[in-house]
Amino acid sequence: MDGMVTILTRFFPYLADSEAERYLLLADADLLVATRTVVMDRRMKRFGSSERATEEALRMALRCAALAARHPDPDRLVGAWLTVSSHLDEAVRLVAKVRRRSPSSSLRNLARLLDGPTPPAADDRRGDLLRAWHQQATTRRRRALPRSVPYQNTGMKRIVARSPIGAVTKYKLKHII
Repeated sequence: MDGMVTILTRFFPYLADSEAERYLLLADADLLVATRTVVMDRRMKRFGSSERATEEALRMALRCAALAARHPDPDRLVGAWLTVSSHLDEAVRLVAKVRRRSPSSSLRNLARLLDGPTPPAADDRRGDLLRAWHQQATTRRRRALPRSVPYQNTGMKRIVARSPIGAVTKYKLKHII
């Protein structure tokens, strides 16, 4: 969960950790749904309009998440994620075969795919990295995105959350008595 919270807070710098956790819980820990919910909830109409900037931000967010999760080789993790993302059809086909008849050869093919070269940074063409984002935006899913996000933090809740426990207790006692 720490890695996914880090991705959201790095990708959306104004997002607090607690808000990122709330979005992830609302999305049942589906990072793509949580990201789209943040965009929708914050009414970010131009999000993703610059694919190169979005892809670079995503690369950095993935690296930060790997570091936050204490992955032993963050660069390899990011490279593998980007490789799979840029070859979604092939990766899904190979993973589906693992469940069927030839798991060992499918796993070898998947390992070859992951050990292959990492895709270069975004260029002027439409990047494959954001393909999952666009597919999720245009296809119907089993569970629709929420229309609004419940339990948003208000200013008073933030003040109380940042106050020392003793100050909150004194305030409550003063106003209860």
